[in-house]
Amino acid sequence: MEIPPVWRYEAGYRYGVYWGLNWAKARFGTSQVCGCTVCAYIGEQCVGPCEPRCVTVPDKLQILGTYVGRLDDPAGGKVAAATQIQQGADVILGIAGATHLGVFDAAEEAGRAAGREFGPPYGLGADAAQEWIKPGFILASARKRVDEGAYVAIKQVVEGTFEGGRDLLLGIAELGVGISTVRDILDFIDIAIAAGALPSAQRGTTFDKIMAMRNAVPYWVWEGAFELQSKIISGEITPPAQAPSRRSRRSGRVIRRPLESELSWT
Repeated sequence: MEIPPVWRYEAGYRYGVYWGLNWAKARFGTSQVCGCTVCAYIGEQCVGPCEPRCVTVPDKLQILGTYVGRLDDPAGGKVAAATQIQQGADVILGIAGATHLGVFDAAEEAGRAAGREFGPPYGLGADAAQEWIKPGFILASARKRVDEGAYVAIKQVVEGTFEGGRDLLLGIAELGVGISTVRDILDFIDIAIAAGALPSAQRGTTFDKIMAMRNAVPYWVWEGAFELQSKIISGEITPPAQAPSRRSRRSGRVIRRPLESELSWT
């Protein structure tokens, strides 16, 4: 939906994409890069293969955007995602409630049609660790820690420091948002089982497939993502939350929406 909170997601997504591209260019140039994937460890046990993989750092990227207009339309989300995949999209972040579940269907269908067990294309989970929904085709999830927000508010009430009538803003540094961790993935697999959305017998195979997918991604992809996260936490980087005013084509009213010219930093 074309509303300010979603535009902020778009602004952050664009910033992250261009930061990652510039980070990779500075480190590797625009050439083929080969490196080993990283094994994940559960206790002392290594999960997944450690194999070399080569990728090419592109000179530039194109970002596609679609507003479906509803939060309860998985079919519409699937059509929008499938269209973007046909246009060459590799990674799709849907911020649209149940609508973005269609992104996962489109990513899996396109990947399997190409004979793949893992992406690309990939979907990205939102709010919760959603990797279990389509294991192998959801690269990671953008966690929204509503539980942390509730805890902080209750703690303030107990300590007598709560101030009503204002927003409580929790970013990465305050654990309000972040990239899904292995612990998150396991927790939400168990939540899905408890809710009857995933058979308990599939717990192990679901987790193993998610980890195999993650391990198939070159280690420096995760390194770059967590470097950006650490710089946001330290205050070295402040991603944009707003964009210049722009006039709505539909209503004529002045609105705020991310502009490509503002977000395509070099």
